[in-house]
Amino acid sequence: MGLFANWREKRRKLREKEELEQKRIEQKHRENIERWKTENLNQYAGKVDGLILKKDEYCYLAIPENITWNEDRTRTKRIGYSGPTATVRIAKGFSYRIGSASVSSERITELKEVFSGGLFLTNKRIILLNSTGMKILNISKIVRLDPYTDGITLFRDSGKRIVLAGFSNAEKFNIYLQRIINGDFLGIDERKTEEEMKKLQSFLPKPKLIKFSKDDPRLQLKPLFVASKETSIENADRAFLAALSGTPAVEDQEEKEILDRVLPVYYFANLLYKQGKWIQAEYQWLSIIDDMPNKVGEKLAILYRKEKRYKNEVEIIERAKEYAKCSIERYKDINKIDGRLEKAKLLAESKKDTDNSLDLEI
Repeated sequence: MGLFANWREKRRKLREKEELEQKRIEQKHRENIERWKTENLNQYAGKVDGLILKKDEYCYLAIPENITWNEDRTRTKRIGYSGPTATVRIAKGFSYRIGSASVSSERITELKEVFSGGLFLTNKRIILLNSTGMKILNISKIVRLDPYTDGITLFRDSGKRIVLAGFSNAEKFNIYLQRIINGDFLGIDERKTEEEMKKLQSFLPKPKLIKFSKDDPRLQLKPLFVASKETSIENADRAFLAALSGTPAVEDQEEKEILDRVLPVYYFANLLYKQGKWIQAEYQWLSIIDDMPNKVGEKLAILYRKEKRYKNEVEIIERAKEYAKCSIERYKDINKIDGRLEKAKLLAESKKDTDNSLDLEI
């Protein structure tokens, strides 16, 4: 085999090796994209040191690259007269120019970089951060997005366009953002489980709604009742379904019976509370406070303070502490609720004239 043939054979093997490596990279990339689309995003939810996030806000992706935030900027360009002109000689050293001396203008819109920094994607916001400041976009304000391999164009409800660029590869960020916007945080297995639970929902026994009189004085407090955000209601619904489909496995039969009875009621009440049905939620929680004093006591204490029922908050905390003495072990710890007691007493004393408290029937 001649020198040329040897060289050609080496080139062929090298090309085959490069092609195989390229195919391997492409296959790995396809697998990553599929994983990003189907994995459980909740496994990445967390707080970030040095970055103050809102209540119920968690970071799902951090990108340390220098990402640029670009926005449209409009400027006015002055345009002088450019039509036909002529010069007429009037006398020696003096001439007259024929034409328009008016100046027109043109508005030009250009994309300008206004900020750059590391990027953080949370369930509520897109945050760019550097040593001098930050830029924030609330995800709820996004009405359209156009993803690219190296960036993304976002359109706000105000019509404003924002372009994020500078990614070595933006596909992971784009997929995560789309899933967060859609409220799709669960992995494929968790989604299947959720679907199965929803199918079972119509066959599972549920706590019954308690009828209350139209003269119930709590109806006067209805303007204070607030429904939570849709995502929070959905999470509460999932927790309720989980409680219906099964409670924790415990060896003690008495404890098992208590859990089977109180957990569905507890989570049903929490769902009602999130939906803004505070009177029904209160009825449900009061029905199980003797068996679940610390958790139910805390929920009712929060509810009463929001309703400005300060005396009732003190009463429910003190009652929960008494019930905890005889409850099962997992519901005995009242340190958290006991920490509210001093402030509750101060509020009850200082706000006697505006207290909405009622007679508690427990």
